[in-house]
Amino acid sequence: MALCIIYALSIPCAAQVASPCIIEGRVLCADTDKTVAGAFISFIQANKIISSCQSGEDGSFRMTFNDTCPDVVSVSMLGYAPTKVKAVQGHMTIRLNEKKINIKAASVS
Repeated sequence: MALCIIYALSIPCAAQVASPCIIEGRVLCADTDKTVAGAFISFIQANKIISSCQSGEDGSFRMTFNDTCPDVVSVSMLGYAPTKVKAVQGHMTIRLNEKKINIKAASVS
């Protein structure tokens, strides 16, 4: 009898285990659709960065979260305007718009 009670109590615990939140995708240049390697990707929950990574050579990224799923994905890369998008589970394609950078000339004496 005691064994049946212990087994019955363990069933709801197993049912409460949440599946992980997986966010993956690619970062592309909005103008050319070429991949953007090395983009800095931040995953944000309640206005706080909870994790970050960089896109691979093919522009890809993948992050798994066990406790919570982020609200926002923020992507930045030198030469592109920073972008924030709503986080969605599964595959995302994030397009960055190119942004010119004005560099002042330096003189060496």
